[in-house]
Amino acid sequence: MTSHPPAASASTKAQAFSLLELLVVMGILGIAMVILLPAVSGIQTGSGLTSTAHRIADTLSLAREYALAHNTYVWVGIDEVSQSSGAVGPLTDGVGRVVASIVASKDGTRIYDVNGDISSDWASKTQGGAGLTQITKLIEIPHAHLTTLSPGASSSGMNRPPVDPEFQIASAQAESALSLVYPLSATPANARHTFTKIIELNPEGTARLLRQANPRQFSRRIEIGLIPTKGETIVEGPNQAAVQIDSLSGATAVFRP
Repeated sequence: MTSHPPAASASTKAQAFSLLELLVVMGILGIAMVILLPAVSGIQTGSGLTSTAHRIADTLSLAREYALAHNTYVWVGIDEVSQSSGAVGPLTDGVGRVVASIVASKDGTRIYDVNGDISSDWASKTQGGAGLTQITKLIEIPHAHLTTLSPGASSSGMNRPPVDPEFQIASAQAESALSLVYPLSATPANARHTFTKIIELNPEGTARLLRQANPRQFSRRIEIGLIPTKGETIVEGPNQAAVQIDSLSGATAVFRP
């Protein structure tokens, strides 16, 4: 006797979806995604800025650890370039991408004469990368803009120690007495980038910003203020972050609202 599979019951047929019903469900899901996308994007922007701040803090910590481990001077150049800059060739000035470079003294000295003309002395002794060692490849962090933040302890909802504007990296007053090219072997004319905001760490791990206007002036803290970008558009609003490096200890801290 040949057996046949049981015919689908009326209840089983009723549970199946028709093509029309599937299309309706997909349409509803599509509308929901459009509605939720701005909220999701906002969450990604917030977490992205936190990640950026920690990457910068980690970069400074790496430089300090190298200075301590090798008993030498280390310099960290920090700047912002156009998000549209290509993977090769010179980086163009603009908005949207934070870049950093870490170099160290080969012989453990600070290279320049602190009592002389720091800018000229540094330029002559480091030409073509002389006396310096590149510690990392160029560090590139997208979707972030360097900015100055109010020095008040509670600005933007961030409870942090105050830092005067001239010791905030984004300030024009923070222009360094030193300049640093990447790669080290390049000249300023053919370098991929020239850094003019530079933090120095000594063999004891302490930090300073050698400002061109007053290289011997000391500040207890140096600050890097950050706000997010979308492409090359700055996203204004309460979403901000601050990275501070304590000049005496070299320790870094990240502050968020």
